[in-house]
Amino acid sequence: MLLSLIFPLVVLGEKFDGYGPTAFDISLSPEIPLEELTGYGTKHAKERKNKGFGDLSLVDFNMETEDSFDRNKLVEIAWNVLDSSHGTIMTMQSIRKGEIDALSIRALGHYEVLNSSEGSYNVQEAPITYLPIVFDTLVLDHKKSGYVRNPENNKIIYASWAIFEHKRTKRWFTVVNVDMYSAYSEKTDVQMANILEDMNREHTVDSNPVFFMGHINAISDRLQKVIEDKYINPLDVDRNAKEGPKFTMKNLPDILGNFQRDFVLVRDASSKVVRVNYARILRKGLPTLHYPIHAIVSFEAGDQHRTPSAA
Repeated sequence: MLLSLIFPLVVLGEKFDGYGPTAFDISLSPEIPLEELTGYGTKHAKERKNKGFGDLSLVDFNMETEDSFDRNKLVEIAWNVLDSSHGTIMTMQSIRKGEIDALSIRALGHYEVLNSSEGSYNVQEAPITYLPIVFDTLVLDHKKSGYVRNPENNKIIYASWAIFEHKRTKRWFTVVNVDMYSAYSEKTDVQMANILEDMNREHTVDSNPVFFMGHINAISDRLQKVIEDKYINPLDVDRNAKEGPKFTMKNLPDILGNFQRDFVLVRDASSKVVRVNYARILRKGLPTLHYPIHAIVSFEAGDQHRTPSAA
């Protein structure tokens, strides 16, 4: 769904001050005015009083809710997170079609929503949910996108993906949006293997960074080792985040166990082109079951970090 048709093209030439923390970062000083932390969803080139940083603002938001939660509030919450983070990429899980449409209208003129045409269900007779990838059309060019399906049941989708080119740096990268909701780690291992096999068919995935974002409910020791060996968790890199709690769901067992179930992970190319500038779990003032993850990263400069020879 194209959302950038009415946005003034002149904005591409305006000054861009980079990215910064959100209004939902609990560690920020309360003295920072709210206007400094909001308003980027409608004004891409909004000037920052404090200099911004980074090439990508990455946000993951799982919209799974408790039965008693009023889902009519979710679109406004999602928009507020997108607006404050100035997300270059926002991956979403457990979102329904009407909510995607409402968010698309709200974001009209700045963002495009990919992978919103096909959804699936995670339990029989549950509402169909989707795995959309929202991206900033003023910063990125979309090259290709698709889904990862259950080989045994083509109607079940547990990941979507998209390949982008960053307009300014010409760096290509891939985003994978996952919802591995199973409570059985053995099933999660199979799903991860299928995702990796599917992604390995793409030349650009092999030669460029991958941002693996979304929900992994159960992580086996084997999968944990794969993550530790092959991926970077930005929350372990940001010195202000790595010593803090890692739980991403608002329930007592997860809080006591300090379980991280929602992720932004970086699989860097061998040339190590991604630098993590900032990472937070957004817990301030959000009533949702899952807390969003926010990371800001930069691409290292150099001729070797350019568009691949094959798409």
